[in-house]
Amino acid sequence: MRYYLIGFVGPVGPSLVRYYSGEVHYVLRATRIVWARMRPVDAGRLACRSEIKYVEPDSPVLPLEEPQIFPWGVRRVFCDRAHLRKTWEMTRGREATVAVLDTGIDVQHPCLRVRGGVNVLVDEDPEDFTDRQGHGTWVAGIAAALDEGSGVVGVAPEAELYSVKVLDDRGRGSRISRNDVSGCIIEHQPLSFS
Repeated sequence: MRYYLIGFVGPVGPSLVRYYSGEVHYVLRATRIVWARMRPVDAGRLACRSEIKYVEPDSPVLPLEEPQIFPWGVRRVFCDRAHLRKTWEMTRGREATVAVLDTGIDVQHPCLRVRGGVNVLVDEDPEDFTDRQGHGTWVAGIAAALDEGSGVVGVAPEAELYSVKVLDDRGRGSRISRNDVSGCIIEHQPLSFS
């Protein structure tokens, strides 16, 4: 006996699963899925029915066992070129300044060291550059997530990281805020927002 995810073509029919000796544990009507425990032979027979879209064995979701993950951003920048990788290992973004122009950055995120920032949105507090939407923090992680020996590491983990909030908490901005960015960066060069 094992657990299966059973997808239905039309309305969910838990009684059909029970007909094939399945123990129904959960019914997800909105997505037309039944989670049930049954014998593999019965699951195979059920899968042949026209009402059934798929029958898949459920499997556990486990954390990654890799001690360190080089995400898409790092792989994309280095493209597996050995000389770039060696340069990265030596510099790691040291003495670089990275400004993330997005929805802000979560300054409390344990994998990010945010040095400062500014909010350039019209009618918003310039000191409030916190990310409440998530995208800016994600971008900041690709750019400069700290190298702590586990989890994700950024392209430039030792860079000075600054948040420039140009998009609101719904991910929207305006042309005026985009225009304010260039003036703000010029005014605060070299991005010492503190």
